[in-house]
Amino acid sequence: MKLSLVSADVDLQKALNDTGYFTEVVIAQTLEDTRDSQVVVISDHEVHHNELSLFYSGRQEKKKNQVVFFMISNLSNDQALQNITAICESKNIVTIPPMLTMNQIVDRIIKKLFPEIGGRNQNIAVFFGADSKVGTTMTAQVCAEMLAKNTDLKVALLHLNENSGTHYFKIREEENVGIDDIKIRLFNNILTADELFHTCIQQKGLFVLQGPKSLLDIRHYHPEHLENLIQLAREVFDVIIIDAGFNIRTGLAVGALRSSNIRYLVTTQQETARKEFERMESQIFKALQMETNDFLLIANKYVNTSSIYTGKQLADLYKMSLAGTIPHMEFSGWQAEIDQKSLIHYENEGFNAQVEQVCKLIAAQMKIEYKNNLQPQAGWLSRIVGSKRRGE
Repeated sequence: MKLSLVSADVDLQKALNDTGYFTEVVIAQTLEDTRDSQVVVISDHEVHHNELSLFYSGRQEKKKNQVVFFMISNLSNDQALQNITAICESKNIVTIPPMLTMNQIVDRIIKKLFPEIGGRNQNIAVFFGADSKVGTTMTAQVCAEMLAKNTDLKVALLHLNENSGTHYFKIREEENVGIDDIKIRLFNNILTADELFHTCIQQKGLFVLQGPKSLLDIRHYHPEHLENLIQLAREVFDVIIIDAGFNIRTGLAVGALRSSNIRYLVTTQQETARKEFERMESQIFKALQMETNDFLLIANKYVNTSSIYTGKQLADLYKMSLAGTIPHMEFSGWQAEIDQKSLIHYENEGFNAQVEQVCKLIAAQMKIEYKNNLQPQAGWLSRIVGSKRRGE
């Protein structure tokens, strides 16, 4: 299978060639030079979308079995992207959206051509918030802790957002346990998997990487940095849980969301959270070619009452499948910050059961064994009888 690349990007040519799926990958100077290729990848830096549209119209329509990709660079607005995408779709041309790394571009091409090939990031689950204060960090942590407890695997929790994320861990200020402590080596592409492993906090089988503490440095993180970090994490951890926060406007969040197809949206029954997500979806998600059905929905801080949205109603409004409804713990969240531990340590049976439901779903998606070690909390009568027997 021959691939013609209408682009001056020799690094992309090498990356495509290194996949081993093509007999040859050649750089073509014009669209006319691509006619003998089964796959054509075109950059809008070399060919304007109007030129592309005219070339593949009428008598010059592409060959029946030829697959054509059009790489779109950064656009000024979402409507322009939608228009170009619609034009390409009408001519059976596959668009590749902006803000993708080179490896992600290659992945998209390979998965389109060979859909039977599984994703290479099957062991990564990303948690993203519909709004601030919906509990994304806590939800990611309790799921990571429970997966670490109920599997024989090394589980990592990476806080890849604009907050440190370690509100519920006991750490010392002087400890070098965050992404800020390895950013220089990460930016220069010299960070090793072993260095990443030893930077993480280790607590009972869970490995945690603290997010950025410096607000001024957040803008320096780009999706490419996150991709490199995640690939290193895959070398040393079996399961990776990512807390992507809620701010889609950062390179951290974009890189995190791009890292896996296992995505969870954390929200609450609040109308403000739903409206904020709708705004984000219409203005940003569509430009990134992300759809609502790419996510599973977690209704967090859930209150079972008929006066507000039920879990099913929320799932319908968000156009997502419902993964679980994690109950509201009232003031326990504030207490958890003081105690520096997550909510699963407060032995609330209903809360832990719902978290476990989500964890079993993650395990099924990742195709890993879940040992189901969570034991039901003993009732008051059993505890009294048990204490008497121990005293006999």
